Amino acid sequence: MWKVVPHMLISVLLYLLIRPFHAFAFIYIGDNGL
Repeated sequence: MWKVVPHMLISVLLYLLIRPFHAFAFIYIGDNGL
């Protein structure tokens, strides 16, 4: 139990950190016309 919870929390944190980054990169590339 205590080994699974930290893994889930890390996965959620990585998801929240990567999700906005991809969205920003998509908008940035779109604005540059690439």
